[in-house]
Amino acid sequence: MALFRADLAFAGASGWSLAEYDFEDGFYTVSCPHCDLPVTLSIGDFGRYSAYRDWDEGDVRRRLLHPSPADELSGLGKRMYDTARALGLAEMAEGLTYLFGRAECPDCARIFIVADQYAADNEPHHSSDDPVPAGGW
Repeated sequence: MALFRADLAFAGASGWSLAEYDFEDGFYTVSCPHCDLPVTLSIGDFGRYSAYRDWDEGDVRRRLLHPSPADELSGLGKRMYDTARALGLAEMAEGLTYLFGRAECPDCARIFIVADQYAADNEPHHSSDDPVPAGGW
């Protein structure tokens, strides 16, 4: 796992290098890019779905996640998948197909790419408008 994380960090994907990849009983939360609902994603033994997490009722309005076929992965998703396979992390590689797959918002029913929204919510944002640090560059 350390090699997997280091590879991501060296690739410049610092947010991804810090992510949890517990595809045994992993739950993630992202905001819907269309309506901003906090969407709970399950990728593991409890199922592979998106849902709204209700305090009393648990995960409600579940929608199945749709994995990306491994041969259709590209860019960082392909790199992560190939690295997991090369390291013998088959369960992780399968989980990554769901992470780079599609989810349906349980509220507005619009489809989004899970990894794109995870990155939008978790990757550090850099902008040319960022102020110069006190010590300069």
